[in-house]
Amino acid sequence: MLAALRDLDLAGLRVARTRGHAPGAERAVVAFSQCGEHAAAWLVLGALGAALDPPRRGRWLRGAGVVGGIYAANTALKLVIRRRRPVLEGLPPLIATPTPLKAPSR
Repeated sequence: MLAALRDLDLAGLRVARTRGHAPGAERAVVAFSQCGEHAAAWLVLGALGAALDPPRRGRWLRGAGVVGGIYAANTALKLVIRRRRPVLEGLPPLIATPTPLKAPSR
């Protein structure tokens, strides 16, 4: 049963990676993904909000702290569960990742 689910998951991923992909769309996906790497965009947004909105500085910093905490928890979970990203033969990843591990929910 698990093998059948794994095969179905990989087949779905292969369809997602091969249907409707244009070079421009792939570049956009790569750029969007890089913005979210290590929660950087959200942490920068929190820092900018704290710097530019003094009346709500505490809220901005709390929000950035929550993002940082969730990022740390996600990383720890990946290290504990150790689920590897799927490899699609003939379809290299669109973007390099810090580790070959992935979150269980993806």
